[in-house]
Amino acid sequence: MTRAQMGKWVGSCGGLGLLPGMPGTYASLAAAIIFYALCLEFGAEAHLVVRLVVLVLVLVVGAIGWVVYSSAQDYFKSPDPHQFVLDEVMGQWIVLLCVPVATHALSHTAAGFFLFRTLDVAKPYPIRQVERIPSYWGVALDDVVAAVYAAIGL
Repeated sequence: MTRAQMGKWVGSCGGLGLLPGMPGTYASLAAAIIFYALCLEFGAEAHLVVRLVVLVLVLVVGAIGWVVYSSAQDYFKSPDPHQFVLDEVMGQWIVLLCVPVATHALSHTAAGFFLFRTLDVAKPYPIRQVERIPSYWGVALDDVVAAVYAAIGL
């Protein structure tokens, strides 16, 4: 597998970003499902474990995104390929760090998903300006800002 092909598969979250329509939404939904599965697996009494696991996932996905972004750009021949969805996964998990695992995890996870996707698409100030930062940083940080806004909304 070439470096560009690796960027394609990793950056698209195993192909989620290649699905037609709304690849960022599919990736965010997958992240929300994984989060909710962690809530079910560990339960309310282990909410700190869930938060720690998700925080580690945010950091790992952010680092992997930084490593493979240029390969994804090469493969998709775009400075900001819409198929690259690791940033949506990272942003979604940042929002879900604020979900109260102990009570109402499903409704809060759904609310966090919808808030994040709405803000990521609408890009209120300063998200659009942050998105213009060159390279991976603009791609990732616009989702981080949208995630902070959504977390505040939760």
